[in-house]
Amino acid sequence: MNPSIGVRCPHCEEIFREQVDVGGGELTCPHCSEGHWHVSSSSDIFDRCAICDCEGFFRQKDFNKYLGLLVVVIAALFVPKTYGLSMVAAFIIDLILYKRTPEMVRCYRCHSEYRRFPIPERIQLYDHYKAEMFEKPQNVNK
Repeated sequence: MNPSIGVRCPHCEEIFREQVDVGGGELTCPHCSEGHWHVSSSSDIFDRCAICDCEGFFRQKDFNKYLGLLVVVIAALFVPKTYGLSMVAAFIIDLILYKRTPEMVRCYRCHSEYRRFPIPERIQLYDHYKAEMFEKPQNVNK
């Protein structure tokens, strides 16, 4: 499968995900005529965000949070009958799902999601301090 970018269009506020070519190209919002962005090749895609021109990215697991919640809720429902062993089973299932789930990259500022791109080692896990610096105006510490 080709890499894809998930975006909340800043013009119409609609969410969409489009596949992009690894060599770069254009990304267009299917909901409005104003959303057009140039996407770099996969080798330098994480120099700057294609949507908001931000330089800050973080990596995270591309895991469906509702699926994880469903596993825990079902295990919790069976706690009285299994004397708590269902929570151990939920832990094992969650661990297996976690190990098999691929990673994706997100932009700190616009929260665009970059899936199935090669992720450079310099992109780290989410950092609250970095997120605060990218989301607030530049004069935070003045």
